[in-house]
Amino acid sequence: MLERIKQALRISNDSLDEDIAENIAAGVDDLRRRGVEAAVTSTEKLVIRAVELYCKWNYDYLGKGDAWYTHYEALATAMALAQEYASDKYWEDVNNGNE
Repeated sequence: MLERIKQALRISNDSLDEDIAENIAAGVDDLRRRGVEAAVTSTEKLVIRAVELYCKWNYDYLGKGDAWYTHYEALATAMALAQEYASDKYWEDVNNGNE
């Protein structure tokens, strides 16, 4: 995923690889925190897109950090609510009236 995110950020050198990798991990962790189980498999296209938005927000890509955050937040929330991505525990709680 590192190369995909670097390409999205228009970064061609390796000097920021460690920092970018840490931001990718943070983005995946944030998705997990929200209950997006698909974040475990970082080959999911929406997970990759969400992490891309997360990184663009954190790097204030093109000076539009607030817009990237808004897009990330919307996608992460939608994924957390989608049955295909949300954790089984979330849907157990919903079905039991606990949500």
